[in-house]
Amino acid sequence: MGGVSSFFDYPGEEKQPAERVEPQLLPQWTERQWDTLLQFTETIRFRSGQRVVRAKDTDRSLLIVGEGRLEAHVPAGLAARRFPLRPGSLIGEVAFFDGQPRSADVVAASDGELLRLDPAGFEEFAARHPGLARELLMALGQMLASRLRRAEQMATP
Repeated sequence: MGGVSSFFDYPGEEKQPAERVEPQLLPQWTERQWDTLLQFTETIRFRSGQRVVRAKDTDRSLLIVGEGRLEAHVPAGLAARRFPLRPGSLIGEVAFFDGQPRSADVVAASDGELLRLDPAGFEEFAARHPGLARELLMALGQMLASRLRRAEQMATP
C-alpha cells in the first residue's frame, strides 16, 4: 500500500469538467489518526472487472477505496447511472447506517484494494477511541447530507 496519504489524495489526476470527484474524508486527520482507524479495518484486494459489491447484499460494512478505481452502477429507472470511485471514495455508508441491503453494484475498473470497516470493528474502534469515532460519524453524516443536497438539486428543474 502507498501509505495513508495515497488513500485520500488524487496525485497526477486532473479533474474532468463533467466528472464529480468525492470530497476527501476527514482531510484534517493526521497519519497517526488514520493509522488508528486502519487498525480496525480489513484489506480486501480486487481485480479489474470484479464485482466487489452486489446490489441487495446485506453487508453493513463501510468500504473505503484504498487503491485503484471502481465504478458504482446505480439503478435509475430503466438505465443505470455510473459513478467513478477513486482512492478515498466511500462505499456502503447508507447500509452502514440503516442496515438495509446495498443499493448498487460496484465493479472494479482496475486492480486495487478496499479498506473494510465492519460494524463490529466500528464498535471496537468507538469503544477505544470515542473522539475519533465521533469525528468519523460526523464526516459520514456530512457526506450523506452533501449527496442528498446534490440529488435534490438534480431533481429540481
